[in-house]
Amino acid sequence: MTEPLSLHVGGIQTQVYGLQNLATSSHEGLAILFFLHGRFGSAADPRMAKWANSFVSHAAAEREKAGGKGKQLVVVTFDQRNHGERTINAEKNKGWRERDSEVEGLDNEAHAVDMLAIQTGTARDVSFLIDFLEPTLWPNGEQTVIDWWCSGISLGGHSTWLALAQEPRLTLGIPIIGSPSVLDLLSHRAANLPAPHGPLPITAPYFPSSLLRHIERTDPINVPRSVWKGRKILVLSGGADELVNYVHGATDRFVEVLKGEDGVGKDGVVDVWVQEGTGHKFSNEMVSRANTFLWEHGLRSAASATAGARM
Repeated sequence: MTEPLSLHVGGIQTQVYGLQNLATSSHEGLAILFFLHGRFGSAADPRMAKWANSFVSHAAAEREKAGGKGKQLVVVTFDQRNHGERTINAEKNKGWRERDSEVEGLDNEAHAVDMLAIQTGTARDVSFLIDFLEPTLWPNGEQTVIDWWCSGISLGGHSTWLALAQEPRLTLGIPIIGSPSVLDLLSHRAANLPAPHGPLPITAPYFPSSLLRHIERTDPINVPRSVWKGRKILVLSGGADELVNYVHGATDRFVEVLKGEDGVGKDGVVDVWVQEGTGHKFSNEMVSRANTFLWEHGLRSAASATAGARM
């Protein structure tokens, strides 16, 4: 495994993987993939380095087999809001009730607000980094970023869906064990919170009316369908995932929308794999499918036809 470059970008500490593999120049350009960790995690998790290096090494190997053709890949990780080095209050990362909790009441009454706030903040951080990462890394224009992509696990999967919904410059996304509908996911979680702590109603204080109005405007499942045109999306989920279930989080329903007439369209791709017997994890098989998707639908192709239109 190669060590990443630790790079400060406008107040956000990032880890940048794959710089050592870059050719001096490439007429097909460069793609940057933001890779987002899960809840209670951080960019410093050794698994994040393992997975990021896997993406980079697989891309480099495929490009070598293709005689140097195809875009080059750089992977960027950073701590999500209130995680890792950006932690302000770790209690606010907890759910309504954690399994190992010893408190009498709820662990975090504001779970719904806190979860969506972190995801939304991370999506906005992705947009911020798209603005400033390239000029920070290559002030003399040594490399040209053709495509911006996003992937993430669990909390990072939710944030990936939000980033895709809000940032038009992202042309490819791989949400892993995440949900495109925070309302479906959390309302199911609230309704199934066991007694004596649940079930919880979909009303204040657990779901403030102002939060519900925000979700109605911004949840990926609710934004205009035109947002998804031309996108290339791989959805990875565990068939036995009880925390972010493929059905209970409404991913199954939204995938059908994306595949339909008003979905990604003829220039887009929607690929889905639900791994049977697998729980809430990013399995080795999922890693392999993510690597294949990145090459087949991102790196191997010519410079993104939608990138210029989305700027």
